[in-house]
Amino acid sequence: MSPRSWLWWGVAVVLTHAHMVFAVPSGGIGCAGIGLYQVVAAELRSIAEWVPLVWYSGIPAVGLVVVTCWLWEPWIARQIVRWLAALLLLFFGLEQFGFLVDLFLSPGCLDMWGWSAFTRLDLLPPLAALCMIAAVRAPGRRLLNARRVTGLAVVVTLALVPAADLGSGPITTDCEGAGETGERALVCKARRGGQYQGVPDHVVLAHARTACAAYSGELPDAVFVAPLCPRAAADLRRAEEEQEREFERWEADSLRACDRGRHRPKIKPVVAGRQRILSEAGLAVFEDSEEDGLAFDVAGDYPVCVTAEAYRQAPPRESRGWERVEEVAYLSPTGAIVVHDPLAGPSGLPNLAIAGPGRYRVRTHYRIAHDDGVGHLLVIVFPERR
Repeated sequence: MSPRSWLWWGVAVVLTHAHMVFAVPSGGIGCAGIGLYQVVAAELRSIAEWVPLVWYSGIPAVGLVVVTCWLWEPWIARQIVRWLAALLLLFFGLEQFGFLVDLFLSPGCLDMWGWSAFTRLDLLPPLAALCMIAAVRAPGRRLLNARRVTGLAVVVTLALVPAADLGSGPITTDCEGAGETGERALVCKARRGGQYQGVPDHVVLAHARTACAAYSGELPDAVFVAPLCPRAAADLRRAEEEQEREFERWEADSLRACDRGRHRPKIKPVVAGRQRILSEAGLAVFEDSEEDGLAFDVAGDYPVCVTAEAYRQAPPRESRGWERVEEVAYLSPTGAIVVHDPLAGPSGLPNLAIAGPGRYRVRTHYRIAHDDGVGHLLVIVFPERR
């Protein structure tokens, strides 16, 4: 491929990544540097396992440089070394590059970096790449001169001027009673996730106002700017109301499914109760301790319609329509057999130990969720015959 083709390919890659960095919602923050780092670094991590030269912090690349300088002509070795150095800078210097981008373009985003991009050991491989470039520079060419050093000092000084603004201005720390709207509510909400801890309020508010002006209806952006942006607050409120309506529809559907699948006993129970329970920990009967009890292994990703019935004698055995039927002996030390969710407390189901403390038979019937979206559990308890 010609140099011109390589140039156009490079421009295409830059443009697509720039679109991803600036167009993908990021909570209304608009931090180009950290956005670039997060997007490109994820791709580089997946590629790195196929590039042995960047394994072990780039040691294979440095070793290849030594061999190249020993075996090849200087001008050929110089080109190879520059390519290898560029490879190390790409894989290991992206964090520092993204930090510099935010330093120039978005100084309010530096708090998200924690000022760590130039203070960690991650800086060592990029420095090694720069040393590789310096080692193969053409004879007679000075790497630095007074003019370049002066220009670099001016650039760094100018870059730090906007960053110095981060240290000025009040920082709200008392968020009690901040409410849901207004400037105080926004800065408190922005710092709730651990971000903007050292950023003055006026910087956070400036980001929010800029994001509100550019708000395009994306809900992740609305969460950040809603306290100051009426359009975003209205969209967020509509989304929450729709989510609540969806939950109510789902709850009504599951209750109707429980009614359609309700148990119709062949003989009348002494006590009976029904509840719809959604439990991530399963269902259980605990009396004196967790060792004295029963555990019911039910799915935790959909609600279960639980029917609990107690009889004075064993009712007719049922298996039709159930996927699993089991019966066990159980000694109730306190006379309190109540099926409940261990994490949620009382379930509203009745006490099935109708004869007080003593020995019982516990018969369980279970059916997993199918088209109706709910599971069904029937627990039958009756005194054990002696």
